[in-house]
Amino acid sequence: MIRIVIIKICILIFFIGSIVFLNDCAGPFSARRPLPETTPQDLIRKIQAHVSRLNTIQGNAKINVNSEIGNFYGTLELKAHLPDSLYAKVEGPFGVDMALIRFYAEDMLFYSPFLHIAYTGNINDGMAGILPFEMNTGDFLLYTLGLLEIPSYQMQEITLLYSQDDQYVMHFRNGERVWVHPKGPVITRWEKIDSLGHVKWTWEGRRFRATGGVQLPQTIHMTIEDPKQKVTVYYTRRHANRNLKSGWSRFRVPEGVRPIAL
Repeated sequence: MIRIVIIKICILIFFIGSIVFLNDCAGPFSARRPLPETTPQDLIRKIQAHVSRLNTIQGNAKINVNSEIGNFYGTLELKAHLPDSLYAKVEGPFGVDMALIRFYAEDMLFYSPFLHIAYTGNINDGMAGILPFEMNTGDFLLYTLGLLEIPSYQMQEITLLYSQDDQYVMHFRNGERVWVHPKGPVITRWEKIDSLGHVKWTWEGRRFRATGGVQLPQTIHMTIEDPKQKVTVYYTRRHANRNLKSGWSRFRVPEGVRPIAL
């Protein structure tokens, strides 16, 4: 049981290396002037164009996870190459190595030096029972890095677009809502709704900063309602669009540990 708890916490942390917001301030986004009129199609195209400028990222973060299966405080080292490669190292208190995780295309390798155990599978295998929806590797990386986008096929699903304070708000046919700041533009909040109209998952990015030609959040919060889980990630260092060294995502699983297929 303790193995499952630690593994799920580490995978959840890794997913939300995405998520790094510790306070309610909006950082450098402070404009209060009226927003220019736009259409959902134009706004989504601009969001996609901004996301497309992100190629690589590397950084370090502090992480805090509160869930029904336990609480965790630690650090995260993260490297990624868009659209489909990511490496992360999770350390617990006192620098204990909790997990090494690698995603390449749809494949995942998880190794815990702490538990002396390894797993292989795909993203949805690793997230089973953690996230209330499925996603591909590309989506996973964007959530993890804090740079969400709306796919083109969802343009026709938008039922309402209006401005609220200094952001645009979009409503979708399925009840989801997305907040967009015009600088970037970037998605700052996304609420996913269940069939009864209740919020089941919330992603929120704050304190966006420019790095490598893109706007990225320094802090990310993610809340899953059932089972209740809250994650906060605060990036202490992050660089976008810099070259990654050869072999940047490799790590070795000891010969005595045979990876288990999820």
